[in-house]
Amino acid sequence: MKAVEKRSLLASFSLFFLSIVTLLGAIIWFDYHQRLDALEKKLFDRMRLCNYELSCDEMKLGFADLNATTINRLHRLPDGSLYADFPIPKSQRYALRITLPAALYQKKRQAVFRSEALRFSVALLAAALLSALFSWFSLRPLRQALRLMERFTRDIVHDLKTPLASIRLNLSMLSRHCPDRPETDRIGRSVATTLSLLENLKEHLEGAGQERRRIDLGRFVRDRVAAITAAHGDTDFTVDIEPATLLVDEKRFARVLDNLLLNAAKHKEGDAPVRIRFRQDVGRLCIENDGAPQQSERIFERFYTEGNGEGLGLSIVKRLSEAMGVKVEFVSEAGQTRVCLGLGALMSRASVR
Repeated sequence: MKAVEKRSLLASFSLFFLSIVTLLGAIIWFDYHQRLDALEKKLFDRMRLCNYELSCDEMKLGFADLNATTINRLHRLPDGSLYADFPIPKSQRYALRITLPAALYQKKRQAVFRSEALRFSVALLAAALLSALFSWFSLRPLRQALRLMERFTRDIVHDLKTPLASIRLNLSMLSRHCPDRPETDRIGRSVATTLSLLENLKEHLEGAGQERRRIDLGRFVRDRVAAITAAHGDTDFTVDIEPATLLVDEKRFARVLDNLLLNAAKHKEGDAPVRIRFRQDVGRLCIENDGAPQQSERIFERFYTEGNGEGLGLSIVKRLSEAMGVKVEFVSEAGQTRVCLGLGALMSRASVR
C-alpha cells in the first residue's frame, strides 16, 4: 500500500470512527443518566415501602421536623447520601426520615457506571471494526484510479524512451556534421530536460532498494555539475568541496543532487553562479543560489511548483534523502536560497566498512 493510500485510509478511518464514537458517546451518556434516574426512582420506591414495613436492611431510620421539610420527595445531602421524609400518622410535629448512606449510594452508582463503561468499550470495538471496513471499501475507487494512473504513466515513460534515444542519436550525428550550432544545443537541452522528467516520474512510481558503494564526494559532485552544465549551459556553478568519502546508493544520491542543481539553476535570479560547498567538519553539502521562493514552506510538497515543472523534483529529494538517512535543511533569507544535505551518517558508514 502506497503512502497516499495509507494517509487516505487513516483519514477515512478517523472520520468514520470519530463520527460513530461521538454518536455512541452521546447515546451512552444519555442512557447513563436515564439509568441513574431509574436507580433513584427505585430507591425512593424502596423508601416508601420501608415507610410502611419499618424494616430496611440498607437504610437508616430517623425523625425530622415536619414543618422544616418536604415530605414524599427524594433529597440529597452534601455528603452524597439520599433521604426522604414521610408523614407519621397522628403526628403534627415529626416526620419519618429514611436515609441511604452515601457509601451505599455511591456503590450503586459505580455499578451503573461500570455497566455503561463495559457497553461503551464493546461499542468502541465494534465502531473500530466498522470504521476500518467502511474505510477499506470507500478507498477502492481511489486505489483503482491510482493503479490506472500508474500503469498509464509507466506506459508513457516506456514509450517516450525510444523516440528520445533516437533523437539523441540523430542529434549526435547532426552535431558532427554541423558543429557549433545553437539549434543543436537547444535540442540537446530539451532532450536532457525531458529525460530528467522521465527519471523523476520513474523514481516517483518505483523507488527500488538501495545499493550502497563508496564514492569520492568531490569527484561525484563535479561529475553531476558537468552533466547539468551540458544540459543547462547558461548556468554557472562554483564548486568548493573538501575531501570526503561516502557510502551511499549512487543512483539515488545522483538523483538528489541532479534535482537540487536543476532546481537551483532554474530558479536562480541574476548572473551570480550557483554555489556548491562542503565542509568536512560539519558534514554538510550546501547548494546556494540567489532568489527566494514565494512559499518556502511548501517547496517539498509533491506537485507544488512556482513555475515550469512537474513539481516532483524536491519532493523526490526529500523522500530519497530520508531513505538514505540524510537530513535536508532548507533556508531562504535575504534574497538567497540554501539547501543543505547532512552527510554525517554517510561519512560514518564509509569509515566503518
